[in-house]
Amino acid sequence: MKDRLKGCEKYRDNRSNPSVTEKGKTFQLDNKSRLEVGCIRIDDCVFKGRDGIKCDFLFEVESKRKLFYVELKGSDILKAISQIYETLKQTKSVYPGWVYEARVIASGKIPPQISDRREFENLRRICNGGKLTIHHKNLYIEPL
Repeated sequence: MKDRLKGCEKYRDNRSNPSVTEKGKTFQLDNKSRLEVGCIRIDDCVFKGRDGIKCDFLFEVESKRKLFYVELKGSDILKAISQIYETLKQTKSVYPGWVYEARVIASGKIPPQISDRREFENLRRICNGGKLTIHHKNLYIEPL
């Protein structure tokens, strides 16, 4: 698994604003400290279509032992949550003891009481101290 993740890196460096854009949505880290950040393409690289559902990208911040699982989504928020959950389950053995953050950037409305849904609770539980954040806008900037 570690080799597959390494083979799908888009970049690994200390840029001030590591980001990805897809489907008109952008996830960006605000990296004022200029930490090394790796951006890994998950969908159609680490995992192919036959491997089931998976999220779009994974940001790896080794110095903080923190991961950001990112899904850039249209409107199906529950599917996005499930995609991150399935990806995290399949990759967490590579990152024991790390904090897993989940980020959904969506253009659709966030369903009311989403935090009461089983999918949300399952992902929250597996995040190992991290959190699940859902944003309804085209650009989300996360401070590091």
